[in-house]
Formats: sequence, C-alpha cells, structure tokens
Amino acid sequence: MKITIDEFNDKRQCLFQTAPVDDWPLEETIAELRSASEQRPTVASKLNTARHLLIQPRSGVSDHAGMLTLLGQLQHADIGSITIDAYTRLNLWEKARTETRLNGYPLVTRGVLLGRELLASVPIPLEVRHGSPNGCLLAETAFACGITSFEGGGISYNLPYCKDVALKRSLSDWQYVDRLTGLLTEASGVLIDREGFGTLTAVLVPPSTSIAISILEMLLAVEQGVRCVTISYPESGNLVQDVSALRVIPRLAKTHADQVAPGTNPTIFTAMHQWMGVFPTNQSQAHKLISYGVLAGIAGRATKLINKTTEEALGLPTAQANATAIAYCQELVAYFAEHADAIDELCNQIDAAVNIEQSLIEREVNEILSAVYSLGTDDLVSSITRAFQLGILDIPFPASRHARGAVLPARDSDGAIRYLNYGGLSVSPATRRLNHDRLREKVNFSYAAILKDVYYMSAGNSLQANCGRRILMDKFEESSWRRS
Repeated sequence: MKITIDEFNDKRQCLFQTAPVDDWPLEETIAELRSASEQRPTVASKLNTARHLLIQPRSGVSDHAGMLTLLGQLQHADIGSITIDAYTRLNLWEKARTETRLNGYPLVTRGVLLGRELLASVPIPLEVRHGSPNGCLLAETAFACGITSFEGGGISYNLPYCKDVALKRSLSDWQYVDRLTGLLTEASGVLIDREGFGTLTAVLVPPSTSIAISILEMLLAVEQGVRCVTISYPESGNLVQDVSALRVIPRLAKTHADQVAPGTNPTIFTAMHQWMGVFPTNQSQAHKLISYGVLAGIAGRATKLINKTTEEALGLPTAQANATAIAYCQELVAYFAEHADAIDELCNQIDAAVNIEQSLIEREVNEILSAVYSLGTDDLVSSITRAFQLGILDIPFPASRHARGAVLPARDSDGAIRYLNYGGLSVSPATRRLNHDRLREKVNFSYAAILKDVYYMSAGNSLQANCGRRILMDKFEESSWRRS
C-alpha cells in the first residue's frame, strides 16, 4: 500500500529525531538533485543512453581524503560507487563516526557536505551500494548529496545479511526509501534509479529465485512511486543460463508490473554481478573468470556489469587492481563490439538452448510469484512476510532466521544451477520434472557434492570450451591487450 504524504512526513520526523545529524528540508535535496544533474549525467540517463555494456566497480574506504583519491583513480568507470561501511549499514552511528578503519565509507556521519564533495570530484554519476536492512537515513543523505541511484531492498538487504531483523520491519523501512525516491523524482524531475540486489546470498542462487525476489522488490518500489528500476542478477558460470536469465528479466518484470501495478510502466534496466563466490587464486584463471562475465553480460544484453578484480581471492582489492579490472573489462567490451559477428555466431549456437532455459526460468518465476499473489496483492508487505513464513518464498543458505533455507541448489552436468530440493516453493509437478531431469546424475545426494558445486568457479570451470565461447577468448588473448 502506498504511504500517504502525512504518513511519510510522520516517519521522516521520527527518523531524524534519532539521527546523528540535523534534519534538512526536502526542498534542499530537490535543489541539489537538480543542480547535480546539470553537472553530470544521472545514473538513469547513463543507463538509458548506453550503447554498450557499462562497467561499474565497488569502491569504499573510511577516510574522506582516501575516498576522494579512490574515486579519482576509478573515474574511468562508466558509473561510480560509494560502498558503505558495516557500522553505517546497521545504523551504529557512534562507531561509524569514531572508528578509523572501516570496510567502507560512512556517508551519514561524514555528512552531506562531504558527500557532495565526493560527487563533485568526478565527472561520472555515483550510486550508493551498502547492505542495510534499514537504509532510510542513508537514502536521505545520498539523495541530499545529489547521488541518483540507491541499491537494496527489504528482502535482499535483510535475509542474506542479518540474523534476526524481522522481515516486516525491513520491508516497511524500505517502503520509506521507495516513497522518498518517488517523491523526489516527481518533485525534482530527476529520474532516480533504484537498484535491487538479486545476488542474495551469492551461493548457488537459482535464477528464478533471484528474479522472483527482485520482481517483488520492484513491485514494492513502483507502488511507492519509483519510476526507474535496475534488476540485478548474479553470474552463475553457465553461459546458457546466464544469457537466458538476463534476457528474460525485462519481459518478466514488465509482465508482473502490468499485472500487479498496472499503469506504473517503470523503466527497467539489468545489471550483472560478476562472480560473487570464491575466486580462483590463479591470476590467469581469475582473468578468464572476469572475461567470461563480460562475454555473458554482452550476450545477455545486460545494461551494466558490476566488475570484480583478479585480487578477489586475496582479500579487499587494491585501488590499482580495481582500476586495472575496469580498464580490462572496458577493453573487452570494445573488443567484442569489433567482433560483433562472432558474438552473433555464438548467440546463434546457443539460441535453441537459451529458448528452452528461458522457458523453464519463466515457468518457475511465474509459479513462485503466483503463490505469493494468492495471499493478496493489496498489501504486498504482509503477503511477502507470510510467504516466507510458509516457505513458499525462500532463499538458499540464508543468514536470517526469518527464511527457512529449505531450498537446496546444485549444479547439473553442464554447470547450470538447479533445485536439488525446492523446499516449500509452490512449483508444479511438471516444472519439478523439467528441473530434476537435468539433475539425474545427482540422485545420490551428498553435502560434499554441493560443496564442490560451490567451488565450481574457483576451480577454473568458468571459461572451459562451452558453446564455442573459447574461440572468442582465444582471439582476444591474441590481440594487443594482454594481462599476465
């Protein structure tokens, strides 16, 4: 249900009563959004005018001068990021203010003026990426800085991260974020992007689980007036499955928006997260894994790609590694643009398999969402909360006790992620048979086999000869761009 203006104002007043910063009028945020959008493209305009796969890094350090330097080092990216520290994500304001070694930038306690300085330091638009079950004050701060994209949602930034944050609470808090986004978009005329986090737990997430939850978060957002949504998807490592999922997202999102929120007509973009699991320690294999992600993103027609680096297996990557990875991905994008005929040939080779995979993903998504809708669509927050309680919504390996975690994924013989056990998901017997037919070799279940599937990508399986993609990469590796 849409939050009324009076309800929003009451929530906003309560929010700032306990905030570590003084209140500011929304009129000031509106003016800043307009001013900032005159100085550089917004994230939405960048996505809307993209003629190729855009590359966006993660980046965040606690020191303000260090964050300025980092953004400067990464400003050749198409879109920039401010990744937020763990204390700010959990609204632990005093620790965010006083601790000096944080795993991200504490935007709220650094303050709006310093945030505006970060944005003004680079010519590219910025997005705030974090992981908070309650991003209300962070969103207020980000938008007041002139930042035009905000990541997260009440499901995806709660269940994979938090042990015991009630789902109804996080969904309600994110309704505020979405209502704020909608109000500011309408008042300023600046289209603000709201990006979901389809990656979820990042461990063997079946595409239909990621997409179904992303669509629910999209529906919650557009209900509050959001007009621009980016739906993200976590790379699986199987080319057919990744291409199928990326291509089917816009169609599924539009279908369900028309069904549940008719007339909203949101602008939909797609983002692909390069492999979020364990990376290979071998540099050559890490490069191949990064290369595969670019290829899959292009073939899947993703709008942008959230890139990784060759140092992922070693800990937090250095700024130089991040900058190098951005340039490497951009060079790959340019290279594949020059070899569009080879991309077309590759897509033609996998077209039949993609059609079959898309059909299965669509069936699973539609059946999962239909079960949620049967609980009612007038109050989606209550329906989603009840669906997780019943197990008809679920995610694999959740951190939260508010999801059952009964869904058990596994890879089939081609490396695609399937459901070894659907748990309580309300999926038809016919769909179950289609899925299980692809897992015949895993009839004898063992946790050791699942663990092997978790480490599938780190073992160098991402760019083996599969559907002809090796040919493209051989050509690239023979070109002038070489990385040892």
